[in-house]
Order: sequence, then structure tokens, then C-alpha cells
Amino acid sequence: RSVPGLHLLGVVELRLGRAKEALATFDRLLAVNPANAEALNHRGVALQQLFDLGDALASFDAALRLKPAYPEALNNKATVLNDLDRPTEALASIDQVLASAGETVGSYSTSKPASTACVK
Repeated sequence: RSVPGLHLLGVVELRLGRAKEALATFDRLLAVNPANAEALNHRGVALQQLFDLGDALASFDAALRLKPAYPEALNNKATVLNDLDRPTEALASIDQVLASAGETVGSYSTSKPASTACVK
């Protein structure tokens, strides 16, 4: 399959709740194109859905190294940081979303919006 086809397949798998399959798809895509920030972000979402928060955070950070003002990855990172009980870091990520995009945080989320995350 083409790289765009793999990306779409992974996104559809995520929407169908097939996080394990989506993770494998994004890993295949990243083997072909490791500098794909969108694939790294979606890989992080798959890992988040599989409750592998440490690796999810690493994927979001990798996406942000490639595309520092990527609002979806910043928002997803904030959600994971909040889930890891790291609210100060989550807030810093949210501040970056607001500064770079001029939008509300939840409007960019490909996972659960930060506004619906459990506050501990």
C-alpha cells in the first residue's frame, strides 16, 4: 500500500477502536517514512488507547521534534501528561497549543480532548 493509504488505514482503524491494528499500521508507515509527524501523532493516540502512556508520550514528543507547533500533538501530549498526573507539564503543553494555534485546546484533539480528561 502507498504511504497515504497506510495513514488513512491507521486512522480508520483508530476510529473503529482497533488500536492494536492501528499501531501496527503506523509502525509500518513509519518504517517507510520515519519523519512523518502526523503518523507519529496517530501512533501516540493508538498507544494511548492501549494505555501505554509512556510510549504514547514518546510518540507525541517525536512528532513535536519534527513539527514543534503541531496543535494535535501538543493537545494529545497534554492529555497524556494529565493522565500521568503531571498537571504542570500538561498546562505548559496546553499553553503551547493556545500560543501556536490561537484556538481552544479541545478543537484539535484526535483522542479525548483535554477538557474531558480526569483531573486528579
